[in-house]
Amino acid sequence: RIYAADYIGGRIQIFDPSGGFVGQWTMNPRTALHRLATDDTSVCVLQAGKVSRHEPGTGRQIATLPWQTSEWIDDLAFGLDGSVSLIGRSETIVRLRPDGSRVLEVRDAISQITDRTELSVRIAVDGNGDIYLLAGFQKAVFRFSASGKFLNRFGSGGDGPGQLRSPNDIAVDGQGRVYVSGSSGIHVFSGDGRYLYDFAPGNEVVFGLAFDDRGDLYAACRTRIVKFRLRPSV
Repeated sequence: RIYAADYIGGRIQIFDPSGGFVGQWTMNPRTALHRLATDDTSVCVLQAGKVSRHEPGTGRQIATLPWQTSEWIDDLAFGLDGSVSLIGRSETIVRLRPDGSRVLEVRDAISQITDRTELSVRIAVDGNGDIYLLAGFQKAVFRFSASGKFLNRFGSGGDGPGQLRSPNDIAVDGQGRVYVSGSSGIHVFSGDGRYLYDFAPGNEVVFGLAFDDRGDLYAACRTRIVKFRLRPSV
């Protein structure tokens, strides 16, 4: 199933694999809804800096994720092992096991490398557990190992091949390729940062990216979701 959230108004809609409407539920309508993420059993909703788990069909809240009460969460991503990786507003990476216990914490993940505070960060995780942070203001991707060690960075601002303008989201496919969306379409990189190609759903800005377990890519545009079946290799 496909889950789509309205940024304003709190509505979460459910669609079947062919795009048919299934149902909906509503979160707090007064607070912007920043992110959805799913695992095998639940839908996680990021709103007002906190993450809550919900039943996929009804939206009934099951639980909340443990976190420092003072930390505002900016984004989250599930790993293949069921863990969830979070990025906080203070650039803190935290990885939690399914039972909520903490297995990784990296503070000041970006600013310790660049000496520049980053206020807009998105997170993605590959099949090996490596973590990719998309720094919106610095227009770059920072890659960390599963143990939290900084590995490399790639991307820069601009309109040329492999350059980013107003980047919005990041995702990694089953082959380890990295996808970054923004106002100039979707840019594709190898895991080590080599630019591969780009594409776009018309002239629309892509605000969100997600993969299903068959490797198809879903791009959330302003008023529609576009599904892509990607080429197996480049």
